[in-house]
Order: sequence, then structure tokens, then C-alpha cells
Amino acid sequence: MAALFVVSLRAVGVSADDVSTAWVVLAFALGRLLVMIPVSPGGLGLVDLGFLGLLTLGWGTGANADVISAGVLLYRGLSYLPPIVAGLGSFVFWRFNRSWRRDWQIERRGEMAAV
Repeated sequence: MAALFVVSLRAVGVSADDVSTAWVVLAFALGRLLVMIPVSPGGLGLVDLGFLGLLTLGWGTGANADVISAGVLLYRGLSYLPPIVAGLGSFVFWRFNRSWRRDWQIERRGEMAAV
């Protein structure tokens, strides 16, 4: 996940001269610590604010705050949306594919289900 965070920031234009990879990984690690504070589900909002604060306000980085915000939002989108889409696809497949299911009433009596 830290690699995804680094790649997301680099993809929107935050160069290694603006914010080094070590600082990005440190901000990611401290942001993961913010997840433990139960303010909102998954730390959404609080963690993003921590990422932005650590990358823009701290250590005198030369990066633009808008570009860093775009990188953080890209990271959040890439870390939340693909699992949601995969889970939705799995649910639809599981719900409509009945070929592998057996009737529980027949299984309970010990009879073999007619295939």
C-alpha cells in the first residue's frame, strides 16, 4: 500500500525533488497510525488530513498542496474502488450462479441430491 501511495503521488506530478520517497513512506506510516483513532469508519478524512499535513506543512517541502491533495485522493480512490468493484462482481456471480449449490433440506436428511 505504501508503494501505491508513492506511485499515486508521482503520477500526479509530485517529484522526488519536491517530496522524497522516504518522507512519503513516513507520512504513510504515520497516517496508518491515525487509523487507530476511531473518529470515522476506516479513518476516512482524518487520515487524508494527516497525509496532507505531513506532506505539505511539515519539513519545508516545495510541493504544491493542490498537487499533493490530488495524489492523496488518487491513492484513496485506487485503494477503495477496485475492491468494491471486485466484491460487487463476486456477489453478483455468487447470487445468480446456482450450479454449485445443493438444497439444504435434502442434505439434512442425508439423501443425495439429484444432479
